[in-house]
Amino acid sequence: MLTTLQHRIGLVVVVCVLGGVLLFLATRKSHAEPAVISPAKSNKEAEVVQPVQPTATPLLTQPENKVSPPPVAPPVVIEHPLLQRFVDKNATNRLPTNFPEQVPTLVSDEEKTAVLFVLHDHTDSDTIRNEAANLLRRSSIKNLSGHFLTVLDAPGEKSRFRSFVVQHLGDLMVDYLSSTDMEAMTKSGAIRERLVKALTDQDLFVRRESVFALTRVRDPKVTAVIRSGLQDPAWSGATDLLIHCAYDADLSDLIPAIRPFAYDTQDVVRIAAINVLAQWKDSASRPAFEEASRSSVQRIQRAGTLAMQIIDTQP
Repeated sequence: MLTTLQHRIGLVVVVCVLGGVLLFLATRKSHAEPAVISPAKSNKEAEVVQPVQPTATPLLTQPENKVSPPPVAPPVVIEHPLLQRFVDKNATNRLPTNFPEQVPTLVSDEEKTAVLFVLHDHTDSDTIRNEAANLLRRSSIKNLSGHFLTVLDAPGEKSRFRSFVVQHLGDLMVDYLSSTDMEAMTKSGAIRERLVKALTDQDLFVRRESVFALTRVRDPKVTAVIRSGLQDPAWSGATDLLIHCAYDADLSDLIPAIRPFAYDTQDVVRIAAINVLAQWKDSASRPAFEEASRSSVQRIQRAGTLAMQIIDTQP
């Protein structure tokens, strides 16, 4: 009887030991392998949190050249009815043909403020703004060149009007140079510095006007541009101007470089070369002149005929 009881107790102990071992092994396995989440059976799917991946530091980019918002017109009262219509962007017939005669100059501070507003308003018409620039130049406007320089560098300013502004700056530069006033001389220097910078502007029309303006004052930096630009594809849209400026700057050593342009396929370039070579009385260009005089294109024919007359005239 005792032996049977002892035997049963021994079996219980063995079973307990085996159960403990199995439980230990199951616990080890649960920590070693992640549980697999089965697809959810309900309409709402189980959310699985993805591990956070390290992100690269974003590259710094250039600020966008954003267009400035339309300016707000100043609340000024203008007594001149024609000028009032001119500064009103919603009016019709703002620029009649007799406008310069009817409004030769600005008188009051209110008028000057209103027209300056038109000059700076990049949403207005280029033609209207250019007339505003002309009107401001006919009036006594303090630091007008500063206003033009601001417009030239304004974000989003249109290509065509920027070239107009360079024309006005060039005229002001020449006017200031003729003055003995130190302030005017300082302003002229500031304009020249900015126009030299504009020789590398991305806008070809701005570069063209800068070359012309700086040639007028015989700036040495523009001379280098004229020399290199005749062979530079980046200046191909300004070859006619470079040829004229070469003559204005007395760069007669460029005659051999200009001669091939007397046969150019672009009429405006060909005519520019014919005119300049004739003014230099370049007898070596006579064959080009003769060929041009027989052209079926009337304006080329006129240029060639006139060139022949010029070189045949005694100095």
